Amino acid sequence: MNGLAFFDTNVLVYAGDASSPELAQRKVEVLARARVVRFEPGDVIAAIELRRLTRISFWDASIVHAARSVGVQALYSDDLQPGAVLGGVRAVNPFAA
Repeated sequence: MNGLAFFDTNVLVYAGDASSPELAQRKVEVLARARVVRFEPGDVIAAIELRRLTRISFWDASIVHAARSVGVQALYSDDLQPGAVLGGVRAVNPFAA
């Protein structure tokens, strides 16, 4: 693991006041710096297998697999159980108190 974090882009959608131009600009800046993980056919198969093993949705399994494929330690998402380790990646809910 390399100390990097991965986040579900829904975190940006749900975070903060949508009427704030400053916040909207900050979200654009964050996305502009983000690395994109490209899925190949084998990644889809791996996500299907992860979904089968963990019983999470295919879409969540795809995000977990993408995070795992780049070797991150934490996945920030509000869709997964906080603290769960899925495919070697720890789920973190950024909105949990």
